Amino acid sequence: GLLRIRILAAMPGRSANGRRGQQQADAEVFDSTGSGQPSMAGARGGRTLQTLQAMSGNVARPCGRASQQAVLRGYRGLEAGYACARECSFTSSPLVLAMSELASDFFQLLDDAVPLAARALSRACDFVEKGCSKSPMVRHFSQRPISDVLAVVTVMMMKGTLYFAFVLISLSATKSSQLSWSPLVFNASFVLALVSYHQAVVTDPGGIPSSWSVSPEVEMRISQQVCERKKSTGELRICAKEDKYKPDRAHYCTPLSRNVLRMDHYCPWMSACIGYYNQKFFVLFLFYTVMSTNMALFTLVQGLATLTLAPGTTAFVLGSTGLAALLAAVLTPFLALHLWMLSKNMTTIEFCEKLGGSEYNSPYDIGVWSNLQSVLGDNVLLWLLPVCSTPGDGLSFRRKPTSAGGSSAADTA
Repeated sequence: GLLRIRILAAMPGRSANGRRGQQQADAEVFDSTGSGQPSMAGARGGRTLQTLQAMSGNVARPCGRASQQAVLRGYRGLEAGYACARECSFTSSPLVLAMSELASDFFQLLDDAVPLAARALSRACDFVEKGCSKSPMVRHFSQRPISDVLAVVTVMMMKGTLYFAFVLISLSATKSSQLSWSPLVFNASFVLALVSYHQAVVTDPGGIPSSWSVSPEVEMRISQQVCERKKSTGELRICAKEDKYKPDRAHYCTPLSRNVLRMDHYCPWMSACIGYYNQKFFVLFLFYTVMSTNMALFTLVQGLATLTLAPGTTAFVLGSTGLAALLAAVLTPFLALHLWMLSKNMTTIEFCEKLGGSEYNSPYDIGVWSNLQSVLGDNVLLWLLPVCSTPGDGLSFRRKPTSAGGSSAADTA
């Protein structure tokens, strides 16, 4: 055991010189004649052989020549095994070194790329934030509760579902040369509905100006302009919350906490109050939504009846068909009601005030054509475009003349 320890201690490559010493030791190859002399001995090989011969000589004194030869054969066996192990190690070393270098390069790339990516992402986020901060939609909802935002998201999800289902059916129908005309009309009405929705949400419906604050001078100035009076006293209507005189057809909107000119109603699906300046966009949104929804419903039903679809696609189209049918059943009569009120120059509030009565006449009904112009604008070419074309200031309105040549007054509380 002591001899084995000494031999291993004297073997090349076992010193602390590391890889260089191991490579030099691997160059020492002993012959197979039993002489114990290396065929190529360097400085390290010579020292190793001398050490071995000294060790074997010390052992041979009490044991004789046979013991010395046994020690030399043992050393040659150990050296051959070690050389074989080193050869196997060198066979795999290039792969290990290559992978090590690849890993090192990869981590170096990460060290260089991650800061660059982080800076690029930060700049992109800053750009998006600056762009969004200038968006009218973002500014509109910046101080609003999350419930108002969810209403808009719900509307967008429903319209997106119908659009995606329509595209699926249209792509399948295109392969069979069917429904070639509908995508163009559907996409046009869909885009116009989205633009009208955006304009209806972000456009201010109009409010009472500060020049209408309660004072004797203002009362004298607007007394001939305002026709609606308090039912109890016949005085001008005053908003106690804003301390302003109310123009004709103006009402207080609780969600907005202010008065709205020619207020029609508050729409929860838009999170906006429909008034003088955005009523046109609301009507156009209804019109184009009804058009695209009914067209999608017709296309989906026809596609289910004539096309062969995958099971998953069929389930999605069936659900979208139900959604389209529900929206068409609700919005189509709703659009008809608003078009009828528009032809009568009547707001939703004024219509509700006349519910239960025998007649639905409005003191502001000045003829169908003039009634449409009072909301959609004087230029007929702009009626179906989501651009602002409403005439006037929303503070005064033409009224229907009475038989006596005067003006009829609408007594509202």
